[in-house]
Formats: sequence, C-alpha cells, structure tokens
Amino acid sequence: MKIFFDESGQSGCVLQKNDLLNFQSQPTFAIGAVLIKNDKDALKLVKKYEVFKEKFHVEGEIKGSDMLTKEHNGELEYFLKNILDRYHFFVLLYDKRFYLSTLLLLSVMGLQYKNLFPKEFYTYATMLSQQKDDFFIRYLKYIENPNPADFSDYLNYLINYKYINFEGYENNVVLMARQIIDANEENEFYNDFLTFGNYDNPKITNLINLTALSELVYFIKSQTDISNKEIEYIHDHIKEFEDTFQNELSAFGINISFSDSKEETLLQVADNFISILRHAYDKGITHIQKKEMWEDKNKWDMELLSHVIRKTTHNHISFTVSLNDWAASLCVEKMFDSKYPKKYRNNINFNYCYQENLLKNYVSISENNHFLDEDIKLLEK
Repeated sequence: MKIFFDESGQSGCVLQKNDLLNFQSQPTFAIGAVLIKNDKDALKLVKKYEVFKEKFHVEGEIKGSDMLTKEHNGELEYFLKNILDRYHFFVLLYDKRFYLSTLLLLSVMGLQYKNLFPKEFYTYATMLSQQKDDFFIRYLKYIENPNPADFSDYLNYLINYKYINFEGYENNVVLMARQIIDANEENEFYNDFLTFGNYDNPKITNLINLTALSELVYFIKSQTDISNKEIEYIHDHIKEFEDTFQNELSAFGINISFSDSKEETLLQVADNFISILRHAYDKGITHIQKKEMWEDKNKWDMELLSHVIRKTTHNHISFTVSLNDWAASLCVEKMFDSKYPKKYRNNINFNYCYQENLLKNYVSISENNHFLDEDIKLLEK
C-alpha cells in the first residue's frame, strides 16, 4: 500500500510576530491523502488523471487552487465527478486557533483531563478558539521562553481576560490558573507547554504540519488495519521540515519519503483534492459565520462544499475544528445537496440540523476517545 500526502494552508509553525498571528490569511490547515492499495489500483487512478489532463490540454501541473477560478470550472467539475471518490481520499482539517486552544488546555489542565473528560475538553477548546487574536498572541509570546516569573504573569492574564461566549459555563482554565497561584505551584507547571526545543530542531515549535500528519496517519490506520511495514508513505516536498518529519515519525516505525509533485502524478491528485476541499471549507464556514449562507451569490460556494464532503464522505474527513464548525459543515453537506428541497434551506431547518449534528459529534468524541498509549500502539503497529 502507498499513501500520498499533500498540504493546503501551510503557513509554517503556528506563531506570532510583531503582535500579529502568522496565519491571518490562512486560518485553517489541511492535509490530504490518496491511498493506493496496489500497483493495479495506482495505474487505474493515474490513467484517470491522465485522461483528465489530456481532455483539458493540461501540460505539466494544474493546481487545485487554479480549478477554483471561473476559467477552470470545467476542470473542477470533471475532477469532482470522475476522479474524487469515497475510497482513495482522506483528509484532516485543522483550525489553527482550535489547535492552539487544545495546546493551552493540555498544558494547563493536563492530558488526563482530556482522557477522562473528552466532551468537556473539546467544548472548552471550542469556546477558547472563539477568543480574539490578543488571547492567542499572549499564549504564543509566553511559550517563546517559559519561566516561573512570566508564568505567574500569564496565569493572571488568563484569570483577568475578558472571555467571550462563555455564558453559563465555568471557565476551567481560570479555575486551574487560580488554583496554581493559590497553591504557589508555578514551578510545577510553567514548563508544561509545547515550546522551542521539544522537537529535534530547536528553532521550531507548534509544527501543526507534523501534528496533522500524525493524526491523519492514525485516522487512516484506524480504518484500514494495515501495519507500517505494509505502507509506503510519500509526502510532497516541504523542505524546511522534512528532517523533523522523518526523525519524529521514525520513533513510531513510520518511514516517510518526500517527492516532487512534478514527477509524481498521485501527488498532483492529492494537491488538487486537498486544495479544493480546504478552500471550499473556508468559504463555506465564512458564509455561515457571516450569516450569508442563503444568499444567491454564495450558492455555488455552499454547494461545492456539500459536494466535496459527500464525495469524500465524512467518514474519511477528520474535522479537527470547533464543534460549531464541525456541526455546521455537516449541515452544509445535507442542506446543499442537489436533492435537498431548496424551500427548506432556511435558518429554522439549519438550526435543527445543527443541534442534531452537535449531539452526533459528542457521541463520536466519546466513542473515539483513547488513552495516549493506545494511540501510540496503533501508530507503531
């Protein structure tokens, strides 16, 4: 078996610079995989893609982002209809603010909190992810050089911060921060943060690319039950992080190689797929957040997101985003299907669908919650 990976939304390590988040223009990250069972399977998919390129007179590469322009809508439609399917494609979607929120919770509350209270963990991560940029900038500044004195200041910042969307909830981050200060235990907790020096390369931290890749490998292996010895992992070149990827993943028996998409057709397929899906997701979620999903000018965007989710199937999509956006995405999948009556596309039906999906997501979180040693065993298998 071979698995080909490519990314979309790569902005490097998730950091701040000059009091600005370095991912302002790319708030999400996605990694896509094309899973090939054997040589016959590979030849079949490559042939499909070559027919596609010949039909549209593509020389060299066509990027997924290109297909989202009006002049290439024919290519987009053909790709979605004839190449994308529910068998070969997997994806992990990451919201970068949600990613930072989970890191903060793990650092302050501990891994045991996530293991024992998974629903609460993801609920609080969702609410934290909705805070303003200054909240994340302050976190990123602290992790640049964790020390006891700065940790006390940071804990007080967490206690006094004006949180939004926490109505009706006790803020466990605030409670824990107070507890640490009251017990004078700053020295016990200040260094429990992912920071520089936690990877083999001391110049990087918050490497969302590696986290997402590891989680996608886990996601695929949990569904395929294939061992690392039977899988060849191939990633599109990402030169600044390749050594770290190989060093970190080799500890789990995962040997990954890197190749140039110009020379590997299936990496081109992965690029097209992941670019289309992430851009469709970003536009769809933005329309929902602005309450513009019913406007005629946004119909094409919403229907595209629905189409891509349905063709990939949500069983092959890992939504590592806020619970709100995950539930909303599943509503889009259903309500912007061409078979869904247009007269029922309204806020009342959306809200009902949304609440239904939230409940399903909580069930999924509980059913798929594992302790770290179980996750490691599967990755190492």
